[in-house]
Amino acid sequence: MKSVSSVFSTGIAKYDAIVVGAGYAGLITAAILAKNGLKTVVVEEIDQIGGRFGNTLWNGYWLDWGHRDAKDFFSDNFLVMTQTGQYGLKAAEAAGAEIALVGPISPNVRVHERSDKIVSWSAEPEAMIQFLMGILGLSASETEKFVTIQGGLAEQDPEKLMNVTLKEWLAANVEPELHKAFERNAKILFALPMEEISVGRWIHFLRNPTDIYKVNDLEVGGLQGVAEAYARVIRQHGGEIKLGLQTVEISVKDKKITGIVTRDRTQTVQEFRAPIVIFSHPVWDVIDALNKKYLPPELIENALKMKQAYTGGDLMGLNLGVSRLPTVRATGQPEHHMCWNQYTQLLPDGWYIPSLSSAKQAPDGKHLISILLCIDGIIDPLLESFEAGKARLQVVHEYIRQYYSDLDEITEWTSYQWYKIWPTASYWKPTPKSPLHLDGLEGFYFVGQTTEVDGSYQDVEANSALQVTQLILQRHKMHT
Repeated sequence: MKSVSSVFSTGIAKYDAIVVGAGYAGLITAAILAKNGLKTVVVEEIDQIGGRFGNTLWNGYWLDWGHRDAKDFFSDNFLVMTQTGQYGLKAAEAAGAEIALVGPISPNVRVHERSDKIVSWSAEPEAMIQFLMGILGLSASETEKFVTIQGGLAEQDPEKLMNVTLKEWLAANVEPELHKAFERNAKILFALPMEEISVGRWIHFLRNPTDIYKVNDLEVGGLQGVAEAYARVIRQHGGEIKLGLQTVEISVKDKKITGIVTRDRTQTVQEFRAPIVIFSHPVWDVIDALNKKYLPPELIENALKMKQAYTGGDLMGLNLGVSRLPTVRATGQPEHHMCWNQYTQLLPDGWYIPSLSSAKQAPDGKHLISILLCIDGIIDPLLESFEAGKARLQVVHEYIRQYYSDLDEITEWTSYQWYKIWPTASYWKPTPKSPLHLDGLEGFYFVGQTTEVDGSYQDVEANSALQVTQLILQRHKMHT
C-alpha cells in the first residue's frame, strides 16, 4: 500500500528513461539501460510483453506470430541474425540476457516441388545451385549466369541503386529467361513485389548473409523466450514493465523531453516523467503522440510512405496439435527439420514444426505443426473470404498428409488463425527509414524496425537498440 499511496500522492512516477513499447527492440533497450544503473520503465499498450515478435498462449500451446493488437511487427517465427553484424548476439551480451538459442539452423528452407522432388534453399553456393536446377529447372549454363549476375550485383554500390527497383534493373541487365528465377528467389525472402523492391536494399541483404535460430526457453515457448529473457534482466536490475497503458502524448518543455502521458482501458490517465524517452513503435505512430512541430516534414512524409509498405495483406494459419512427431513417408523416420518447408504449388505457403526446437511450444510429449499462407495485398487480392483461405490451407494440408505417413493418426486437434494484416520485419522499398534521434529535441530516440541502421530482419531492431543505448549511456555519464 505504501507504493500505491506514494503514486497517488504525486500522480506522477519519475524515472531516468521511459521506453514506449515492449517489443524486441524496446525490451533490449530497457534491459541494457537498467543493467547500467538507469531507473527505467517500459510502458506497453497490450497485456503482455513481446508484441508481435513473441508468442501467444492458447490451450497450453505457444502460438507464433505474436499478439495482433501490438504496435510493432511480427518479426518472423525464427530469430534471424546477420552473419557480419550478429547484432542479436551482441544485444544479449550487452544486456546480460541468457537466451537459449538453438542453431544456427541449416538449411534455412526446404523447398517441396512434390514429395519426390525436395531441395534445400540457403545462401550457400551449393544449396543455391541445387535450388536453381532442381526446383526452377535452370540448365547448368543458366545457373552459372544467375550465380555470376547475383554475385556481381553484390559488389555494386547499394546507395547508387537505392531508388532503382529490381524489376527495372532486371529489364536492363538480365535476359528475360532468368527473370522468373530472380523473382522466385525474392519470394522466398518475402521481398515483394519486384516492382517496388529497392536494388540497393537487395544488395545490402546479399552482402549480409543471415543465420537462423530458434529459442528453447525453459519457461515459455518460441520467441517469447527472447522477450522473457530481457524482461528478467529489466526486473533483476530494478526496472519496471507497465502493461495496459497507451502512450497518448510525449511531453516536451523548452525542446527537452519531460516524459509521457498514458491512459488505460478506462481512459484513466497516468503521467510518467523522465528526461529520456525511447520510442520503439513504428515511426508513423509518433505523429499522433508528439507535437508535429518537432518532426521534420521529410520524416513525416517518409513515415507515411513506410506505413503503406508495411501494411496490406493477410496471414492465415492452420495449427495441428499432434501426439508425436510425424513420420516422413519416404524414409520411415520421424521428422527432424526445424526450419521452414515451402510448398511450391502455392508460393510462399508452407509449414513448420516449432515444437521441434522449442519444447515449451507444446505440452510435454506433444508437438505443434503450423501451416501458413501469406497473401500480399499489393500483388495478390486479399482473402475474399474465410472459406477461400481454408481452401488454400487445405491444399498444403493435403500435401503434408501425403508427405507424412501417419499425420491423420497422430492429429489430436486443428484450429485456424486469421491475422488480417501481416507486416513482416523485412523492408525492401527505397524510402528512407527514421533516424535514431531528432536534431533539436533533447532526450528523444527511435529504436525498432523502422530505423535506418544496418542489419537484416530482427537484427535491425537489435542494432538500433545497441546504438541508442550507447548514445544514452554516454549522455547519462556526462550528466552524472
